[in-house]
Amino acid sequence: MDQPSHQHSMTVLMTPDTAKEIRTRNVRHVNNCFFTMVAVDDNRKPVAVKPWQPESDDERRRHAAAVLRKEMRQEMEKRFGELRVGG
Repeated sequence: MDQPSHQHSMTVLMTPDTAKEIRTRNVRHVNNCFFTMVAVDDNRKPVAVKPWQPESDDERRRHAAAVLRKEMRQEMEKRFGELRVGG
């Protein structure tokens, strides 16, 4: 899901937590997490992974959100880096 500049990693959406209402037995989603995995060879060196292409509308929507998260993360890293240099 990462852009081509990160050819060795892929970010995966995980939904590990749900909550169950005891009385109604209603189950609802309560958490998401994004896990970045890096492909490595037998010597633990990063290796390229085949680019993933979204196919469905939902996959395209999730991919666009991933690109936005990446851009926001890079902007935050840049801003915090500027604070460290300036401070």
